[in-house]
Amino acid sequence: MRGFRGLVGGVAFAVTTAAAASTITVDWNTNVFEPNGIGVGTVVHPGVDVATSAGRFAGQVTATTDFDESQLFESTEDFFAYCHDLTQYLVNSATVYDVTYVASPTMLAWLGAVNTVLGNGDYSWIDPQNSTIAAAIQIGIWEALHYGPGDTQFVLNSGLVSFNLSKIPDTVETQFAAFRTQMLNPGNVALSSDLVMVLKSPASQDVITGRLVPAKLVPEPSTLLLLSLAAAAAAFSRRQVG
Repeated sequence: MRGFRGLVGGVAFAVTTAAAASTITVDWNTNVFEPNGIGVGTVVHPGVDVATSAGRFAGQVTATTDFDESQLFESTEDFFAYCHDLTQYLVNSATVYDVTYVASPTMLAWLGAVNTVLGNGDYSWIDPQNSTIAAAIQIGIWEALHYGPGDTQFVLNSGLVSFNLSKIPDTVETQFAAFRTQMLNPGNVALSSDLVMVLKSPASQDVITGRLVPAKLVPEPSTLLLLSLAAAAAAFSRRQVG
């Protein structure tokens, strides 16, 4: 019996390991911004003081591991994402990212607000019409990423992340204000976590991107076998205990 229960644990571990091993390799474009990035001056948050530009990144997915490519918002040739990290620089070369689904509630509320204002569905935030919109979305992502205790409003100088407002173009600040108004609306609807992926790498900036949810995910045959073994083992164990 002890050996069989060990098998149950082994099967569960194998399933968990398989689920946690998804990676995406992204080769970023030479001009990484699409549309063009907009300079927003110095961005400050605890421990970091960096001059940067805001916008949407563009690249190509050149390889995947244990990842269903039908989940990509566009395609492997047209991959889009925003910065999800202010402590690293984006490496303009092929970078391997771990695929995670860990967007915070504040981040999902911000993306929901963006979608509501733009009015083009769940993927409005990842498909901006121009550089002004893309920059405003990116600024909000930074705000949402570092939003926490001590912040009373979702603003550009929240205390955990702040901007030199004289450096942000008026058009970007106006667009951000429209998103912020919706963000602070008590009736704002957060974006579903199923529609967001956060890609993490120790070698480059983490990024956040959209995720298409396939209508029906069909498990690999090996995964089906593991799940079947786990179910059978669990049933057998219950009968023996009874």
